[in-house]
Amino acid sequence: MTRTYKRLNIGVLILLGLTAYGLSMLAYAASPAQPGAAHASQSTKTRTLKGYGLTVNIRGQQVYVDGKPAALDANDQGNLTYSQGLNTLIVYKSGKVALMQSGRFMGYMK
Repeated sequence: MTRTYKRLNIGVLILLGLTAYGLSMLAYAASPAQPGAAHASQSTKTRTLKGYGLTVNIRGQQVYVDGKPAALDANDQGNLTYSQGLNTLIVYKSGKVALMQSGRFMGYMK
């Protein structure tokens, strides 16, 4: 009979531990974001390129074409390819940015 109580006690302890863990994770998820996270995104440098009737802003790995976000299509050995509408931008590791419109190479952004 004492074995039954020991098993029951161990089962209750495990259940209480899992419940406490679940509640702590729920409280963590409900807490507001840390204030330092928003500030960290503001510290990245913005690079602005103009040409071919477009303005391209590059902030880290985020690219905006005329204020609209571009989607990351491919990351090929560090060369990033973005698309926004009919425009495709290729950001090379060297820093050059190539523009293609409707699949046609237009040139490099300056």
